[in-house]
Amino acid sequence: MDFSVRFLSKMACLVGAIFVFIAPVSAGSDTIKEIDKNAVYTDQGKVFSLSELFWSERDVSFERLIGKQIKLDQSDFHEPQYKTNRYGDLRGKILVDGIGWLQSYWISRGTALWQGAGPYPLNLKKQLLEAERQAQEKKHGVWRYVHVETVQEVMELSNFNGFHIVHGKVVSVRKVRGTTYLNFGEDWRTDFTVAILPNYKRNFKGKDWNLDTLENKWISIRGQLRSYNGPYLELYYPEQVEFSDIEAKLIGAK
Repeated sequence: MDFSVRFLSKMACLVGAIFVFIAPVSAGSDTIKEIDKNAVYTDQGKVFSLSELFWSERDVSFERLIGKQIKLDQSDFHEPQYKTNRYGDLRGKILVDGIGWLQSYWISRGTALWQGAGPYPLNLKKQLLEAERQAQEKKHGVWRYVHVETVQEVMELSNFNGFHIVHGKVVSVRKVRGTTYLNFGEDWRTDFTVAILPNYKRNFKGKDWNLDTLENKWISIRGQLRSYNGPYLELYYPEQVEFSDIEAKLIGAK
């Protein structure tokens, strides 16, 4: 495994239960023609995005899904920017006959993780995170051999590359030439740092919390880690950040 995972193990339950669709997919739906780790392709030429997923397992078999009835539910994707990704692929809840909500199904089995790709409806994000929490608790899939890492554990890694979910306390928030840095240690030259570059700050505007309020708060961050003055990770969307219920109330986040 070329990545490690860490997640807020004591995070309060975000939703009471996962709403799983198990009813047969209605008439008029498409048929799955092909699937890869980026999208589902239908017999009607439609492409349904899987950009919200990070595939935690290298080898995933999609063969048994070929030929199944499939339908895209975009009822929660009200805003235009929610409905497609940058390639024009359709985004939404992918409902598969006999399985239900496909993205939640894969996350609940530990086959995939919530990637934090935004923008994404908050209620659906909470449901996918709850599916992930349950998979972690039951040690399904990838959770059998990885665990949630603290900032200290990240500092001790010999290889900083790969997808990570890091939980820790933001020691300070600094702005340098338009970039906002979340420092998780006293020495930014060596400690774990998260950056929000100027081009992506627009994704954080209009939210109910802002980056300046994160100082001294405990949060979870997910994304691709690399080495740059110590372990370093860039934020592109607020969907990459999670709070405990208590911390969310303190900063006014939903």
